[in-house]
Amino acid sequence: GWSRAVMRGRQLTAASLLVFAAVISAQPERERVEVCPKEGCKQAFKADLKVCDGICREYYPQVRKFIQEHLQRYPSLSMSLYDDGSLSPSLTFFDDKGEEIESVEVSGMYAHEMEEELESRGILKK
Repeated sequence: GWSRAVMRGRQLTAASLLVFAAVISAQPERERVEVCPKEGCKQAFKADLKVCDGICREYYPQVRKFIQEHLQRYPSLSMSLYDDGSLSPSLTFFDDKGEEIESVEVSGMYAHEMEEELESRGILKK
């Protein structure tokens, strides 16, 4: 009766957790999204990394890693802080007149991919 149903429920839960774990571990390596067209990226004069100020930065460990380990090596890259935790971090690129060329969301990128985005647009390390 009742105890058999409880046992069956526990077995189902354990089985569904195993299936869930198998599905997660079988996820393929995520595909790198190429932002620039084949002709190449528009070349920028400077760039700005926009990130939230405060606890929301905890949600983006790779962006934090980039800030800690790489930001200071890019003389043409500034960082702007914003208060709205619902906005995603982004790189905004500007031409030599200060006009915005494009903005790229970086929330899903690894630190080395952020470097690739910068360097492909002419924002180089010193």
